[in-house]
Amino acid sequence: ANNRISKGGVLGGGLTPSSTLTSILLFVAGQSNARKAGTSTIPTKYTTVTDAYIWNGSAFVAYVCGTNSGHQGGSDSGVWGSEAEFIYQVNQNYPGRKVYVVKEAVNGQALATVGGGDWAPTSSGERFAGLEAQTTAARAWLSGQGVSSITEVVAWNQGEADVNDDTQSTNYNANFDAFLVAFRSRISATAK
Repeated sequence: ANNRISKGGVLGGGLTPSSTLTSILLFVAGQSNARKAGTSTIPTKYTTVTDAYIWNGSAFVAYVCGTNSGHQGGSDSGVWGSEAEFIYQVNQNYPGRKVYVVKEAVNGQALATVGGGDWAPTSSGERFAGLEAQTTAARAWLSGQGVSSITEVVAWNQGEADVNDDTQSTNYNANFDAFLVAFRSRISATAK
């Protein structure tokens, strides 16, 4: 079976217009490029998004680009990640569709098992475990709010931490395949 998560442009991973608008649970994961795609003046189109919420560790709160768009919905002083464009595109193409963002993104985190901050699913207490725990809590919160019809999507931005080490770079494809298998079995079997 192909374990690759669907590739394509924004909304290219299988979202289709529907008379019944499902909510979207967007996982934004990786390292610095997932944490912040922009650090300059926030484009106006991102300041007017609606129907977007970000997980802050205990609840989904209104997404405000550049204010609470950092790692785990925290304040990240004027930065935003790929979720801003995703939310904007959903607003434009599917008005009224809600987007719930779970964001686990920290600079310099390798996919290889290195300890002290990595994405390896076998590492205890690291980034993968953080995303897994956030997702479990976020889903419970959504369920408690009566949100049950959800399409899941993942935006993965990571790799530069591995490229600087010959062994990590050589093993990246195998490590990514292992990550995808674990993601599918432990976080989301249906993410696009």
